[in-house]
Amino acid sequence: MLRGLGDALKEADALTLGNALTRYSIEITPHKKSASNEFRRINDWKLHPLAFLPLPSMRGKQLAEYQDSRTAGSIGANTVLLELALISHLDEVARKDWGLKHLCNPAKLVRKPKLAGGRTRRLQSSEEDQQDLRAVRFVPFDNRPMVLTRRTGASHS
Repeated sequence: MLRGLGDALKEADALTLGNALTRYSIEITPHKKSASNEFRRINDWKLHPLAFLPLPSMRGKQLAEYQDSRTAGSIGANTVLLELALISHLDEVARKDWGLKHLCNPAKLVRKPKLAGGRTRRLQSSEEDQQDLRAVRFVPFDNRPMVLTRRTGASHS
């Protein structure tokens, strides 16, 4: 039993974040609806110095520092949340599917950045009318009923 655990620990120590991201991008990402965005996030992560750390040695403190450095720049909070969610899911896949059961998920230990508030106002009816007029001007005559159905909420058949 202990020998098996030792082998699992050796395997996990040999698996860096970058290597795990590569495997994740081959096995998991292609099956996602947002695969193209996730491939970009994975490539960004692979360029970061944390990509060279073995998975078991990653700590929440390191991810918190990563988060702070990203939010201090011009990167939005939602982007950072998506990057941390990628690492969190990677750790879950490594534990459940790849047999690295002893891994802890450091992304779950990080305080998440606050998202900016939503819209501050709604369209006024006059602004909505102006948008409809602009849309009608550029919509072919055959498709103009589509603009009216959007406006009235009716279905077009």
